[in-house]
Amino acid sequence: MRQTIILALLTVSVAVSLLGVSCSSESLQTFDQCGISFTISDELELEVYSTDPPGDGPCNYNGGMIITPELEFSLHWLRDDSSLYSADLELLIQGIPIFFEGALPGLRVNFTGPTENDDIADYEIVTAPVEFTYLGEKTPGIAAVWHCPNSGRFFNYTALHEEPEDELKRFMRSLST
Repeated sequence: MRQTIILALLTVSVAVSLLGVSCSSESLQTFDQCGISFTISDELELEVYSTDPPGDGPCNYNGGMIITPELEFSLHWLRDDSSLYSADLELLIQGIPIFFEGALPGLRVNFTGPTENDDIADYEIVTAPVEFTYLGEKTPGIAAVWHCPNSGRFFNYTALHEEPEDELKRFMRSLST
């Protein structure tokens, strides 16, 4: 049931608008919940959901999702003490288009370049440039996945932005898990 609620919210969010967004770095807000802290444009409204179990109550340390109503930004995390998810981040990033496309018929998410391994702010991450297409509108973005060994959590990040690589680096430098 929770997954249905989350997918419905994503569907509505994407349907509202999937146009290019420039997240101004002039004024930032700080998110600090569920053992996660970061800064992001104060122009963005953040919605927080639980994924443990999905849609039931607020996020928690073990799982959650933060999105903006128009999906300019999303961050999902899941704690995995069982090693169910191997450290194969290349495989995890491939699931990002499936996740978003399943939420809204007609939405296409395509990788526009190869995945790259990077080290940003002491996190080893895998990134890939993406393009979201909905109702004929194409919007550039970036997807990233990483594992935080200190918390045992896997993270999945997407951002639609005019300068997606720069925004990812700014975000990662502000992140504390």
